[in-house]
Parts: sequence; C-alpha cells; structure tokens
Amino acid sequence: AGPGGNSSRIAEFVIDEVALTAQLVWSYTEPGWYEPIWGDVDRLPNGRLLFLRGHSAVSAPLYPDERTEVVEVDPATNEVVWRMSFLDPHDAGYRAARIDGCAIFANAKYCPSGL
Repeated sequence: AGPGGNSSRIAEFVIDEVALTAQLVWSYTEPGWYEPIWGDVDRLPNGRLLFLRGHSAVSAPLYPDERTEVVEVDPATNEVVWRMSFLDPHDAGYRAARIDGCAIFANAKYCPSGL
C-alpha cells in the first residue's frame, strides 16, 4: 500500500443515470499495489480484462521496488492468466492495449487463415 494505506484497484460500476447512483459490482487489486499516477483497463472480446499497472519514473524514487506490468485477469475467477513485467523501474507505462498480431502482420506461418 502507498502512503496513508492507499491502494490501487480496478473497479466496475453500474450507473443509474436517473437515480444518480453508482453501484460497485466488481473490483480487483493486488497486495501492495499503489500507483498514484498511471493505469489503464480494457475489456477484451473474451470477457477478460487487460490492465496496466502503470509505474511512473516520477514516482519511482518513492516506490523503488515497483515495476510497470501489463496483466490479464479473468473477472469471473480473479485469476491472473497472463502478466508481462518490465524489469527497470524507470520503464514507465501509461496505457496498454491488446493488438491482434495477425491483423497487422501477414505471416502465413503463424496466421494462415488471415492470408
């Protein structure tokens, strides 16, 4: 946790625009995760969530053991199914997105159906 016990999380809310209310329906966090500046989350077509545990070089001196990570989590089980960790605490991340490699690289060996 960060200063004052702060922590970061992903949260999904249902918004009722008529009643002007928001109801928390799901959230996810990891022990010790706190990044006061950056992060991002996207719902993938398979229903999982891809999120960036962003780490800023600005906050690196305050949290020297933290690293930027891109993580995929299954919201049905809260299981992490994929994680990529940057090694250097100064490798910052602001946003992340899953891109279909076959949509941008025509390679018959790896993407035969796309050719």
